[in-house]
Amino acid sequence: MGTLSNSLVAITEDFLEFARANLPLYTSVPNYDRLVLRDAGTGYDQFLDQPQAETAWMKLDFLHTPAYTTTLGVGGEDEQVSILQIALNYPLLTGQKALYEAYDLLRNHYVAGKSLTYSGTTVKILQCGITEPVKSGDSFRAFVSIEWRVRHVRPNPLT
Repeated sequence: MGTLSNSLVAITEDFLEFARANLPLYTSVPNYDRLVLRDAGTGYDQFLDQPQAETAWMKLDFLHTPAYTTTLGVGGEDEQVSILQIALNYPLLTGQKALYEAYDLLRNHYVAGKSLTYSGTTVKILQCGITEPVKSGDSFRAFVSIEWRVRHVRPNPLT
């Protein structure tokens, strides 16, 4: 796998491990066609085909920017900044409090400067923020953005 692929695995695996232990929500993960809830106690997955009005759930998406040059020459580095965007959805009856509590857990876990590594690729967390919650159907929804960067070593074009 390449650097970007490894960085996606690093952030996704860390997030899912953290969510299993701290955020018992059904989760829509890229490349899954259903919502999945991983039970931390049993390790088994539970699936939903559609979010339900009384169910809290979250959806993960990745947003990428183009890589830019940070050091020059063959073997130099390019840096890419990406965002793990989490749409938190909580039933109206739970109110915004549960949504903000989930955000506080995420913000305290993804502090600026934290490093995550997978297969030799290191992801550095830059920041974690949230949008104002809005009513969306039967839920309150807010987007949490975890911004991170990864550096790619530029290959030698002559080899």
